[in-house]
Amino acid sequence: MLYQISKEKPVILVAEEETPRVAYIADHVVHVWYRKNSLGHIVRYIQLEKSRLIPPGPRYIFDIVEGFGLFYLKPLKFRGDENWVEDSGLGKVVLIKSGICIHSESLKNIAELLSKIHSEAIFLKIGPWTSFRGVKITPEKLFVAQTFHDFFKLAILLHTQQLRAKYIVVGGLLNIPDGEIDDYLSVLYAYADYVDFVVFADVGPKEETKRLEKYCDEVIYV
Repeated sequence: MLYQISKEKPVILVAEEETPRVAYIADHVVHVWYRKNSLGHIVRYIQLEKSRLIPPGPRYIFDIVEGFGLFYLKPLKFRGDENWVEDSGLGKVVLIKSGICIHSESLKNIAELLSKIHSEAIFLKIGPWTSFRGVKITPEKLFVAQTFHDFFKLAILLHTQQLRAKYIVVGGLLNIPDGEIDDYLSVLYAYADYVDFVVFADVGPKEETKRLEKYCDEVIYV
């Protein structure tokens, strides 16, 4: 019946359960779902699964933001050409718009490096413990992600240029299990639309911090 009606006017169907028969006859199928992870964060996903006009799309993480509606962040892989620069704060030649891992077994060494860039940085804390101790951070530059929605609040502030920074320094990735870290990286790397570098700072034994290296464009040991 819906298929016959759709020949004359559009039909939009919202289903809360799996609907294989509707998917079979539908011209466009968009899948929207969510999950609650080990940190208690609710992560929302949206994906175009079927369309006669274009191929199925990638999975996007999104949230509902007052004043913006559905707000999603563009994956890093769709960005432009590579640009290498010598960054005095990091003390390295690094790829602009990239993710930089800063690892150390010493909290003091991390604090010394972060102190060199803190005036141009925004600090984002994930989980109960981070490597920011010893760095003088003003309250307006410290964001604590108590929910996944807080990542989008920061994105909105950057998007509207209410906040400007050269670096986003992230602490607490070691708190996140491997099976869930990709969700966070999808959002964190999207911040590169608004800043030059996304910096992941972690303190711990090398065998522990080494598991994060595969997510970084550059690794700096201090």
